[in-house]
Amino acid sequence: MRTSRLGDRLLRRVAALGLLLLAASTRTAAQGAVSGVVFDSLVSGAPLAGARVVLQGVETMSTTDRRGRFSFARVEPGRYQVTFFHPLLDSLSLSAPIYAIDVGRSGLSGLRLATPSYATTARALCGAALDASTSIVLARVRDAETGAPLPDAHGSIEWWEMAFGDGFRPERIPKRLAAISDSAGSITFCGVPTDIEVAVVARRGAQTTGDVVLPRRLAAIATQELRISLTDSAARQLDSAATVDTMPRPRGGSARLRVEIRNQRGAAVSGAVVSVRGQSVSAVSNDAGVALLLGVPAGSQTVDVRAIGRAPEWKTVALAPSQESLVAFRLGDVATSLPEYVVRGIRPDVMLEAYERRRRGGVGHFLNSDDLDKLGRRATALATVPGLHVPMTTRPVGGGMGPVSYIYPMIYVRSAGFLCLPTIYVDGIPRQRFDGFDLHEILQLAKRVEVYSRPLLVPVEFASAAGECGVVVIWTT
Repeated sequence: MRTSRLGDRLLRRVAALGLLLLAASTRTAAQGAVSGVVFDSLVSGAPLAGARVVLQGVETMSTTDRRGRFSFARVEPGRYQVTFFHPLLDSLSLSAPIYAIDVGRSGLSGLRLATPSYATTARALCGAALDASTSIVLARVRDAETGAPLPDAHGSIEWWEMAFGDGFRPERIPKRLAAISDSAGSITFCGVPTDIEVAVVARRGAQTTGDVVLPRRLAAIATQELRISLTDSAARQLDSAATVDTMPRPRGGSARLRVEIRNQRGAAVSGAVVSVRGQSVSAVSNDAGVALLLGVPAGSQTVDVRAIGRAPEWKTVALAPSQESLVAFRLGDVATSLPEYVVRGIRPDVMLEAYERRRRGGVGHFLNSDDLDKLGRRATALATVPGLHVPMTTRPVGGGMGPVSYIYPMIYVRSAGFLCLPTIYVDGIPRQRFDGFDLHEILQLAKRVEVYSRPLLVPVEFASAAGECGVVVIWTT
């Protein structure tokens, strides 16, 4: 009897232990993994690495890898809340959304977390909703010498928009954003267009950056560092009485810039013209693809590189006073391939004879080298030509009452009450791309200019490209 009772108790204990083991195994089998990806829709438009993902009720955090992936192992079924933290959001004083998720017996995969929407970010940073086609630019203004933040710096972004006024005539409307940096040197520009090229300028007192060009197709949130030299005298604003007829800024900056130019295969590109936007400093790359620019104003500047047959390239650089900086360019393949022409028995004086023939014909307007010299070889050289309009525009910086920065002018033709862009020929070849910077540079080399502002009077040599806006022909030979 006693043995039977002991056996019964033992059987009951074994059965109870079996039930406990079965319950434990059932709970373990019911646990599954939770995994997904964190995406940055504001700045990079790519998966967000280094984000710390928090799952309610789970003690450990999961950090996203370089592909933005995260995972939690052995999560019991139920309803949870999940969010994440990242320095990007901290810098914007934003918080990630909190997501509610349901985890089943087999877990949950393919979970997608993202930074706040552009509308939410716009309300937080700008206090109002913004057009989804615009961007928010966060500028950080710093001292070019020390790297310290610069408070009370005036920043501005300007551009033009086209609109139709009375009589459906197109009008150019100036647009401008301006703000002052806070104690951390931060400036927020809200509603920056993303479909055109715009430049941002920052100044503190009399010192200024160059025109820092922002890339097209900006992300929803774009960042840009702006460095101002407080000691380089060449990094000063122009006097408020300056016009586009004066040189942009005096020579004599303290920075040096070494530019290395190569093609996509790594070969040196010689003969490329390197310049600093808005400055009178330029150089040509040698056989090693190197150009050295001396006397460049310190601070943030935009460097342009132009090579025959290749698309222009530019980069923004931060130049330290009294130091040499290096910037490298990789130019794309030849952008324009012209057909081969075989020329026999044509002497350079034939082109001069044709020019004289057209000049004696009394059609059009002609400027020789002496005329260009008298007019300074700048915008006024063409602004005096009947039928042409060369806007003599200055750009105010910091409130509109202070110094101005230089803008290279464009050539326009008045045609039937409208302003339009003429076709530009250089040495008899039509230029498909010609902007105000090109005009300033080519006028320094020009020997003769002929202008036909009325399409019906364009000589047959140039009639095929005349269109409705006439032709400007510039000769450097």
